This record gives sequence, structure tokens and C-alpha cells, in this order.
Amino acid sequence: MRFLYGDLSEFPQQENVLETFQRFFDMAVEVLRLDHEVGKKIYAIEEDRAWVGEVLDEVGAFAAKVEQAIRAASADRPADDVVAVVAEGLIANQAQFIDEARRRVVARVEARIRDTQIEIGKLRKDIFGWLKAFFAQSGLPLQRHALVVELAESGYGARAEVVDLVGFECRYRQNTAASPFFNAVRRFGDLVPGKQEFPVGTRRGWLKREPVPEKMRLDDATITRVEDGEVGTRVQLSRKAGEDGLLLSLAHSQPPALGFFRLSPGSEPTPIPEELLGPAEHELISQFFSQLTPHLRELYQLRGELDELRLEGRDVVAERMLSEVVLRLVRFWTPTIREIDRRSSSDAEWNLKVEHEGGRREEIYIQKRPLADRIRALPKALQALFEPLGLEAHRTPPPRPLEKSLDGETTDKVKNPLPEPPQK
Repeated sequence: MRFLYGDLSEFPQQENVLETFQRFFDMAVEVLRLDHEVGKKIYAIEEDRAWVGEVLDEVGAFAAKVEQAIRAASADRPADDVVAVVAEGLIANQAQFIDEARRRVVARVEARIRDTQIEIGKLRKDIFGWLKAFFAQSGLPLQRHALVVELAESGYGARAEVVDLVGFECRYRQNTAASPFFNAVRRFGDLVPGKQEFPVGTRRGWLKREPVPEKMRLDDATITRVEDGEVGTRVQLSRKAGEDGLLLSLAHSQPPALGFFRLSPGSEPTPIPEELLGPAEHELISQFFSQLTPHLRELYQLRGELDELRLEGRDVVAERMLSEVVLRLVRFWTPTIREIDRRSSSDAEWNLKVEHEGGRREEIYIQKRPLADRIRALPKALQALFEPLGLEAHRTPPPRPLEKSLDGETTDKVKNPLPEPPQK
């Protein structure tokens, strides 16, 4: 099976990019629409807060005028005069009444703001749901990746960080329960069978003047932490609580380089002297890493929940960077989509062809008009993000064929033209 452009030339990517693009487009339109709703609700909160401030200022000004009027009306009265006493009572009651009115106004608006914030939270949850669904299978080339596996009381937990060429940083919780290896506590001996001891230092020998190698039982040491990335892989091995452990590293260099460190509780890793390590130790650890690597690759693929999506170190949902997300993805897709457009058999759609064994072909296509209609439901500023894709553009039609007239002169008239309308 191979993928072809609409003009039957070879499609370089050899995959159904139109299906992936459709998923991107669905995600992009929805997150922009939802984020626009978030923006309107944030503006509503700002308006509510501004309105409360204005109302409280007006109430304060009104209260001051009322008090001023009461004091003016009783200014020439003795302190024990009935009118003066009533005036002081009115002023005191007015202050209490005004404070109660202020509390009620603030409480009512704060309740409305809380409800709006709950609605914003639901919208952001929906936005993240669309992002999770797309980035789980985005098809974007990777720039770098890292994986951390750590042992806890309930078993191994794993998290992966993937950075693609567009610049998105995706942090996932990996599904260790689905891993045949990391679904249970593992030891060194699970990868390299047999009783194994490994030198970690020297100690004073019994009745001997020269120090003797100090060795650690390795086969029953538990794998407690694995870190894997572009530079290399590091593995921590531990025995019983309070005992020393081992840190092994494999640099992804040419040739690969091994590192050996002793782990003492509460101390920094200490390099194991090279003179204690011979070919047998290097071969043992090389075999360990070669057996571990396929399990790490498998765990990378067992991608679980997307925990976080960041761009330039910023959370794209919390900081409302959805326009930038879509803009970058449109830029990524534009060269491919415009080339498919140029080679498609119809101006109204993008299409690829799949050629199966035996020569049978089937067509994959996306009609452009339904996509353009969906974009028109967005505000103008958000519609502009999709312009590079050329949804509204129409290719220049090919020139009309020339034909020979009866007298032999060349003319550009099309054969069988429509009749001219009758002259009035």
C-alpha cells in the first residue's frame, strides 16, 4: 500500500495526513470557540467587579449627602432637643442600614462571580479534553523526550515529557499497569539472571594489610528509579532501607559510555574507582541496559493522561494561549496542505489516493466548504488564523484552449459557446 497525491505522484509522507489534519481542525475550532466563551465570562467578571465599585461609591456619596442634610436641618438645635436627638438616631441607623445594603450588594455579585468562575472551569476542562485527544496522537515530529519511572508503595509510577518540533511541551502520566515489565516491582536479576555481586569500594581486610574489594549483592537489588532522555539513561538500584545502593548510567554516545556510582543514604553519588571494574563488570551492566531498553521504549508508547501542555514554559489553557497553539499548528500544516491542494483533482477538496496491492485505488478527501463554514462561526480575528491553509482561495483556472477559425486565424473562443442573450 502506498499513498499518492491526487495527480498520482508519490506522496512523501506515506501516511493518511488528512485524517490527522481533520482531527487537528476539529480540535482547533472547538478550543478557539470555547476559549472565546472563557474570554467573555472573564470580561463579565471584570464588569461585575467594576459595577460593584461604582455602586459602593454611589451609595457612599448618597449616604454622605443624607447625613449632611440631616445635620444641616438640626444644626441650630440644642443637644438635648428632640429634633437633635432624632437626627443623631437617624444618622446612626442610616450608617447601619447603608453597611447592610453594601454587604448585600457585594454578596450578590460575589455569588454571581463564583458561578461564572465555575462555568469558566468547566469550559477550560472541555478545552483540555480536546487538547488531550489531539496531542495523544498528534503526529508531530519529536524534538526531545524524557521518561522518569519511580517506585512508590503502590508500585511504579511513570511520567513522560515530550517536546515536539513545533515547541509544545506535553507531560503525560504513563500507564505502567499495561506494561508487562513495570506492572510489578522488578529487580536486577529479572533482567540478568543469576547470582551477581558488584564492587562498590574497598575496605580493610581481616588480618590483611592491603584493602580488599567491597562488594554489593546485585541480583536481588530493586530497581527504584529510571531516568531516560536524549543524553542517556540512569537507573537507581536499592537493597534494604538504610543500605547503600547503586546508580548506573548509560550515555547515548558513540561508543556508548557506562557510569558507576555508589549511593549512600543522605549523600551524593560517589563514582566507583575504575580500577575496581574489569571487563566482566562492564559486560554485566551493558547486558542489563540492553535488556531494559525495550521495556522503556514500550513504556513510552503506553501514553496515559496528558497532565499538562505548555508552550515556552507557560500553561496554554491557564494563560489563554489557544490562539498561539492554533497559529503554530496551522503554520506546521500549511506547506503539506497547500501542496495537497495544488495536486488535488478538484478545487473544492483536498484529496490523496491510496494504492493497494494489485493496483486497486481508493480516494481520501476532505471537502473545503464545510471547514470554511465552521470557521465563519468564529470571530473575525480567530478566522484569520486559518487563512494560510487557503480554504477560501480558488486556484486560477487553466487557460481556455485555442481553436482555429474557418479562415485559419487563431482564436480563444471556447467551442460551443452559450448563445448570446437577445438584444432588447
